[in-house]
Order: sequence, then structure tokens, then C-alpha cells
Amino acid sequence: MEVDTGSGVAMAPLQFYENYLKHILLLPGDKSFKTFTGQMVKASGKVFMLMFSYGNYKGKLRLYTVNCTGYCLLGREWLREIPFNWKALFSQKYSPKPDRALKVSAVLFEEGLRKISGAKAKIVLRDEAQPIMLKPHRVPYALKAQVEAELDRLEKSGVLTLVSHSEWGTGIVAVPKKDGSGGSVEIIKNTINPIAQATCPTTH
Repeated sequence: MEVDTGSGVAMAPLQFYENYLKHILLLPGDKSFKTFTGQMVKASGKVFMLMFSYGNYKGKLRLYTVNCTGYCLLGREWLREIPFNWKALFSQKYSPKPDRALKVSAVLFEEGLRKISGAKAKIVLRDEAQPIMLKPHRVPYALKAQVEAELDRLEKSGVLTLVSHSEWGTGIVAVPKKDGSGGSVEIIKNTINPIAQATCPTTH
């Protein structure tokens, strides 16, 4: 669980209850909570007599479930009841082993780009979506060679794929890098963004 002094109670995703606590009776939720971004989240259930032990402490505590994904939160209600030995917890020393991490995840530290294997992604558009083709932005002559070189590099590395025809098109803006090399940024706020069925999650 993650200690959260901003939460008045302890709570966990409903899926956590389904995976680990289903043998305990889940009562109807009787509270609603407000996230730090202002959204209201209603408790989907409540475990009223959850046995909890820590050191010499043993007691029955209350845990709320919510229909959200994320961490289990240990709120102020549990913090008041459980006599945590904070001095011992904060004095624990951890000795990182970078050599082991480099060996186990060597591919993450290799130069160049890597592709995600075994996963597929798709962009879901709204029902009324229509292809949009925008006019290309004019690239300053002084940056033309750098932008072309950057596009060639992205194509060779597999980031971009050259096509002969497309119903969709958006302009790119030349963005010089600090080291003097060329760079490009696609502006999709007027093409894909307005018609994509995508929302940024705000609750856990």
C-alpha cells in the first residue's frame, strides 16, 4: 500500500478486492471521495472488518473499494490506529546494484531506437471523422537540408514509412536543435486530436 496522508480512509481498487479479498464480505459503499483534481469517486464497496497485523499490533480496520485503477492507499484512519515504527522504517538502507540492473535490462541502455514487440496500438476515431489533408508548412531555406536529413534518418530507423499517397496529411515545423542539427515536429492538433476518441485519465 502507498501511504497517503491526503486520504482520510484506506482504499483499494475493486480489482484488488476481487483478486485477494473476495473471501471477505463486501458491504455497499456509503461514501464518495474527491480526488486531488476535483473529480468525485463513489465507493463501490466497504470491507468493515479487515484483519491487519504489523509488529505486535493486530486489529480490525475498514477498507473502501473504488472502481478505479491504481495503488492501494493507506490513509489517515489507518495511520491513527497502527503504531508504525517510523524511525526504523526511515532508517532502512538500500544498496543499489547498478551492475545487475545494467545486465538484466541491457537492451534498455543500448544506443538507437527499439520497437515494442508483442503489442498493438490503434487510434479510435469518432463516428463522424473525415480524413483531413492540410497544406504543408514552408520550411526556411537555411533549414531545408537539415529537415530532409532528419526525415531520412527517421525513415531509415523505422519511425516513419514513406508512402506514395495518403488521405491524411499534417504539416511539420522545423525545430533546430541545440547541437545545430535539424529536427521536425508534426502538428496534429488540427487533424487527429479533435476527432480521436481519447481522454487523459485523471483518477486512480
